[in-house]
Amino acid sequence: MKLNENNIQAPFQYKISDKTFELKTVSGGFLLNADNVQIKVFSGERLFCADIGYAVDGAVEEMEFLIDSIKVYPQVLESLEDLQTVEVKDNEVYLIRNELDFKSIVFFPPIDLNKKFDFTVTTYSSTFSAFMFDEIAKKLNTLDINYPIKNYYESTDYKANDIIKYKGYLYRVFKDFTGDSTDYYIKNNCSLITPFKKLELDNSYKANELIEYNNNFFIVQEDFLYNQSSGVLTNLNGLLKPLQDMIIWFDGITKIYKNQIVIKDNILYKVFEDIENPIWDSIQEKIETLIKADNTFYDDANSGFGNNTNTVQKAIEKLKSGKQDSLIAGNNIDLNGNKISVNGGVNKEYITGTLYFINDLIINNEKIYKVNEDFTSSNWNTDISKCSLISTGEGSGSSEAIDVSFDNTNAQLQQLAGYDFPKFKEIISDNTIIYGNDGRDYTIEGSIHKENNDYYITINDVQTLPINNGIGVISIFSTKDTNKDYYLLAQFFELSYFKTSSFETDFLYEAEEGEIIVKNQDGEIIPNKQFKFAVFSGGMIIKTIDDSSLIINGKYPTYVSLNIKNRLLRNIDRYLFGYSFAFMSSQTITDFYHFELLENNGEVKFVGSYTLKEGAGNSICFYSPIIENYFNVSSGTVNIQNTNGITSSNGKPIKFGIYKSSNDEVSSGIPPYILFISYQDDSTIQVGDTITFNLTPDKNSTLEPVYRGVDNVQQAIEAIVRRLAILEN
Repeated sequence: MKLNENNIQAPFQYKISDKTFELKTVSGGFLLNADNVQIKVFSGERLFCADIGYAVDGAVEEMEFLIDSIKVYPQVLESLEDLQTVEVKDNEVYLIRNELDFKSIVFFPPIDLNKKFDFTVTTYSSTFSAFMFDEIAKKLNTLDINYPIKNYYESTDYKANDIIKYKGYLYRVFKDFTGDSTDYYIKNNCSLITPFKKLELDNSYKANELIEYNNNFFIVQEDFLYNQSSGVLTNLNGLLKPLQDMIIWFDGITKIYKNQIVIKDNILYKVFEDIENPIWDSIQEKIETLIKADNTFYDDANSGFGNNTNTVQKAIEKLKSGKQDSLIAGNNIDLNGNKISVNGGVNKEYITGTLYFINDLIINNEKIYKVNEDFTSSNWNTDISKCSLISTGEGSGSSEAIDVSFDNTNAQLQQLAGYDFPKFKEIISDNTIIYGNDGRDYTIEGSIHKENNDYYITINDVQTLPINNGIGVISIFSTKDTNKDYYLLAQFFELSYFKTSSFETDFLYEAEEGEIIVKNQDGEIIPNKQFKFAVFSGGMIIKTIDDSSLIINGKYPTYVSLNIKNRLLRNIDRYLFGYSFAFMSSQTITDFYHFELLENNGEVKFVGSYTLKEGAGNSICFYSPIIENYFNVSSGTVNIQNTNGITSSNGKPIKFGIYKSSNDEVSSGIPPYILFISYQDDSTIQVGDTITFNLTPDKNSTLEPVYRGVDNVQQAIEAIVRRLAILEN
């Protein structure tokens, strides 16, 4: 900045040699009306006020105040409170002596409103800079609703091109950020645009400076010197650009500027040079359609045209050059014309609750979208399906083919949308009845039921079994089908291993407030306890988080009520839940496993892994009947086969077979399906060995493709290329 007495940032008249302030005499005047930014009028109040822009200092007897050229007399009050009691007179104005923030404020009786006010006062300082910035804000706000002046606050989001008022300066945001308590983002994500400059002869101007010219504000596009050498004034064409980047064309517009975007008849155009009093038919050589096939990016990775085919224009020309006849014949495709026209309507910001009409243009997240159907905005994540992206808004005037919509009504092109997976579909029941132990039998009814998108285990006053002198309790509930209990709970929770002899387990979850309520033997709720829990087949073990005793005053915990929300959701048509099983022997630990069916390029894979724990059986049991849809099973004897789809961490090759139990065996307690697994040398799996599955099922491993219509240019051209390949073969 220039350090001189005219700089608005140096408002004090401090004389260093005298070590004192210079008391200056200043004069001014303005109309006392509500449209003046220096006037504040409050309806029903006994006075209104004006900020004259200068602190009133010195003896008021030496000052002069005039209303419509008639002298009025200043009355000096001690404090603001005195305004409430002072007798208001028509020939007086009022000043406040002891309020620093009000030293430039003059109070008037209502009769003075809309009259001319003149003053001569003495002052040590000027506060006029504040009004200058308010005037800038007012003018900028009238230019374009897309550029409101914003104050700077913490935790507030600011977008590129926002104008921020901060500590008396105006800044333009060039990179999105969220405000904080420092000025870091002001310095690094914004450019200073004030103090502004007026356009004056023999002054130099730098790119991105703000200039006031003809009562409007402009951004300097490149450095220039404004002079009148040889009697010729500097031509400003192309040097200045208004803050308003995008305008809608109307007949009679006075001027359009270089690099502005003009919208006419629902099409976007870029302006090449400044044009005074433009007439549409006469300016066609000075503007260009913003989005065309030759500046729309095309991804050639899948179509393989080669030779730098990186725009839609080139891709279509490649198609037309040798393939158009075969495409048209029997394929309902017409490639006449090389241009892609994108129609749009009125340019609008995206605002929730706004009604948008077909062909409107919506600006959101610096991108432009065309509206395809009338709608009232509610949520962009869903509303975007009613729009087509037509410009990325990155300033290059180009967009990607994948973002340009394609009308598929006539062509009826199809693209691969995925595969029909899972092939055998099962849904999780919205309500499953469970039964709690009443101390003798499972007669207390509860449920696992769906609420919105969550599932809850709800059951009341289940009898519990004390563990370790009351340190915890065990809650038992069941579907009355032991094998089903395993996979039922595994849909909603990670199951913990369970050591029968000592109730040892790993507690994976902490209960939220109200999910677990424990009562003593008298039915009294045990207060002030937080719980953790482990889920296994048939129920869960519950303990206090701090492992404190639940035996209070000699009374044992006896009843548990549950209202526990699921911690995960695994659909039974994609997940197969298993548990360790010791065939013809016993196990001291029951461990739980889950495996997943995945789609991989149109094929099904059975994947998962587990590490064998000490005390757990070597076999794996399954309840879910969908395993039989993918794998060959045998009954009576086990059909064992070698495989490369199952590996062990010790490197030894694996073999496996799946056994299906008979109805009599299931009735006697044998699980429905048992996966027998061992090393190919017939030795058993070692404790600590990690077994990994990446297995292709024996059957139904190939999935049916699913096709849908194309909806953008990228998909359309790739579909054409695929169809050409089929025709050529």
